[in-house]
Amino acid sequence: MREVRGFAHYPTVTLTIALPWFRGRRVPPADRSQARFTRVLKSAVAGTRYAREYDRGADGYAQLPRVDLLEFLCHTERYAVANQKVPRERLFYPLGEAPRTAVVARRVEETRRVRRFSGLRAEGLAAYGPHVLAAPLDALRAARAEPVAHPPLRNALIVFTGVLEGPLTPQDSDDLWRRYQVPVFEQFLGMDGELLAWECEVHHGLHVRESAAHFEGAEGDRLLVSFLANPRLPVLRLETGLTGRLVSEPCPCGDSAPRLVDMRRRTVRRATSVMAMAATA
Repeated sequence: MREVRGFAHYPTVTLTIALPWFRGRRVPPADRSQARFTRVLKSAVAGTRYAREYDRGADGYAQLPRVDLLEFLCHTERYAVANQKVPRERLFYPLGEAPRTAVVARRVEETRRVRRFSGLRAEGLAAYGPHVLAAPLDALRAARAEPVAHPPLRNALIVFTGVLEGPLTPQDSDDLWRRYQVPVFEQFLGMDGELLAWECEVHHGLHVRESAAHFEGAEGDRLLVSFLANPRLPVLRLETGLTGRLVSEPCPCGDSAPRLVDMRRRTVRRATSVMAMAATA
């Protein structure tokens, strides 16, 4: 047998080094919240006109001024970061994996079971035969007097609300239940369609999506919102024109995020002004 010189064979040894400071390490919720605030504050100061004079070293929302809603709607360019686009989100379905779903008038990522349509009477919607319909509250209100243009739903109706549309009212819920005969779930969206809060099967308030929004309660139950996941609009402490309560107790569904309860418009006059200004902005 030919001998190969110059090479030695040694057994392979694997060294496992325990790193206890990494094992199971989790960032406390307060630290995550502070990190989101700091990131958005830096983006606002560096990229927008409204926050140029803000204190970069601020360590909490209360140290910053509020943003008036009408001012924001009339001069949105002051609050926007140039050349920033908002990525499309996947539709969040509150009951697990989404069945065949038609999403109306919202930019979402399409999947095998989720398709987008331009309106409630869009071509192809009836043939698609959705089991779930997800649509803006205004569009659903406008269609109340018209016949439903698709087969009956099987699973749920998801209603998109927001600062401009206002929250779902008890009357809306009753009307939509009678019309579609399926459970109704509200989802509160940001200015670019990002999900800020959602309703679970318990139907007692909207769970705040803490990675995307920070809500504050102010005097008279006023609600302020900060957009944390919108690179185009890093807006902090926007007056919503809505009232409501923030509930911190965990929901019976198991989710521990804060919930928005009893949301409503502050006054009819304010709501009318907001919509009028939004139309001309």
